Amino acid sequence: LELQRPEVSWNPTSGMGLEISRTHGCMVKDSSNELVYFFAGRTDPDRTQNNDEEPSDIVETFDTSTMMWSSSTLAMPKTQQYHECVRIGDKVYAIGDWYPGSSPGTASTGRMQILNLSTNVWDSTPPTMPFSKEVGNFGMAAIGENIYIAGGVQNASANDATDRLLRYNTSTGIWTELASMSEERYAFPLV
Repeated sequence: LELQRPEVSWNPTSGMGLEISRTHGCMVKDSSNELVYFFAGRTDPDRTQNNDEEPSDIVETFDTSTMMWSSSTLAMPKTQQYHECVRIGDKVYAIGDWYPGSSPGTASTGRMQILNLSTNVWDSTPPTMPFSKEVGNFGMAAIGENIYIAGGVQNASANDATDRLLRYNTSTGIWTELASMSEERYAFPLV
């Protein structure tokens, strides 16, 4: 069996790119309006200075019909970085957070923010990840109404990678811990 890889060619967009450079945010496509949303992430206000990076609440959109980036009025209620996003139905779930190199060390809070795309309103009382299982920089995927989170780290030094697999049911709001992975890991895609 031989894997056939598709040909991929990159074309520049007509715009200037993100208005504010960020890393470690997440993206979701809304096919109802051809927009791709880029949620929050880590900003670096001065690239010539060390240790000034900070989490953001910025949301920008990429319009696939015009190939242009623009600011969105949908700023996240709280800052978030090293998180993942997934769309289920009309809702976007932004889950997780991590604060590498923070001083004093800041542990993950299990932040979860939910945007209803049909109303453009953020959930005012979103749940969080289960107590003592809060992580960021993990792998995340959705199947049906369930969100799966694998691995991740909690403390600022990243010396506590986990082998945990969590499932969040978006209909019931219940978190369930499933079978552990064979190794601890973080910073990987879950597909």
